[in-house]
Order: sequence, then C-alpha cells, then structure tokens
Amino acid sequence: MGKRHVTKYTEEFKKSSAKLAVDSNQAISHTAQELGIHSSTLHGWVNKYHPNSPNTALLRKI
Repeated sequence: MGKRHVTKYTEEFKKSSAKLAVDSNQAISHTAQELGIHSSTLHGWVNKYHPNSPNTALLRKI
C-alpha cells in the first residue's frame, strides 16, 4: 500500500479560505473545489474560524 500524502496549509491560507467560504454565496463544497482542497477540510476550517456563521449553523442542522 502506498503512503498517504499530507498537505500542510499555512494558518493564513486556512483563515482566508474559511472567510471566503463564509462570505461567498456558494456552497462550501463549490468553494473548496475552486481552491483545490477537499470539502471536508474546508468545512473543518469554517467550523474552527467562523463557528457562529450561518453556513456553520446550517451544517449543524443537517
């Protein structure tokens, strides 16, 4: 079995990506695709950096 490649992102990239996801009128999965990252990664960053955003509240209801 091959080794898994782990990508390290800077704190600045994480915060700006989460802000973009919260501020845009697009689904988080669409924003993640545009940024070239997995949607679950972006969901985690949004939950961490913007816990009270409408996008995060909506995710908790699902």
